[in-house]
Amino acid sequence: MLPCAYLLCVAATLCGGGDAAPTTAPVPATVAAAQVLPTTDPGKEARAAAAEAINASLQLTAKAPPKEARAALAAAVGEAMRGLGEGARNHARLEASLAAHPLPEGASGVEAERVLRRLRRELESASLDLSFEPRVEAPTPVGWPNATPVNELAILDYPTYRLARTSMQGATRGQNGAFWKLFRHIDSNKIAMTAPVEMSYTGRAGAQEPDWMAFLYANQAIGAPGTEGEVEIVDVPAARVLSIGHRGSMGERTMQQKKAELDAWLAAHPEWEVCGPMRSMGWNSPMVADARKYWELQVQVRLKERKT
Repeated sequence: MLPCAYLLCVAATLCGGGDAAPTTAPVPATVAAAQVLPTTDPGKEARAAAAEAINASLQLTAKAPPKEARAALAAAVGEAMRGLGEGARNHARLEASLAAHPLPEGASGVEAERVLRRLRRELESASLDLSFEPRVEAPTPVGWPNATPVNELAILDYPTYRLARTSMQGATRGQNGAFWKLFRHIDSNKIAMTAPVEMSYTGRAGAQEPDWMAFLYANQAIGAPGTEGEVEIVDVPAARVLSIGHRGSMGERTMQQKKAELDAWLAAHPEWEVCGPMRSMGWNSPMVADARKYWELQVQVRLKERKT
């Protein structure tokens, strides 16, 4: 099973009331080169407008005959796609939804209704993704970038940050065992919980389980690198990652799909190369419904050196 439950909300409540270490620190080190980084995200306003266009059409066509309803929905989706722009991955998703659910000429009432129901379900889901804002249950570390919009890709700069991690390898280590080791560490040291919870993978062939679970420190003024029992405190260097956002639970099939989408983007942009392991960032606790859960899948990347 892939990691999907961290009891984050419980930990935030239990750890937030202690005398935490100072929450201010010098501006953390970031990736040195300043540049506009690639993203497929058209921006929050464009996503919101697309969701609004789709929602309005879904409501207006709720009782319309199938042929008229599909025509109106197609028009609304076309408007949404124009607003998103061809570079947005949600543009491609909407286009694929329309193509996958044509209304056959002369379709019977039952068949036409079935096609329309499927299209409406896909458009409702797409609209939710377009308007989705992650629920942040605990503070993020200093200098942390914004979350990657759902279904979109972005290259993000991360600052240097400190984390406490423990191994998830071995039959008795698993998600829950790793979580409670980390929880006892931050609780005994009066360190407040942050979000997200990080999982890292070695990238070895066929690997589906994470190697490490990590809680992130709010800043590098808290604690110091070293080892405390089975917990290792590590400073992670500043880095660039290719990230994709997802709404919903983190299952094996979804993880594989998102990894394939990262790979496809890299194949289409050969100027970038992978230079580090894959990791996931889980933002929500089990108390958050699956439809509201949010996580990111990321891989460290860099621009390839140009041959002279």
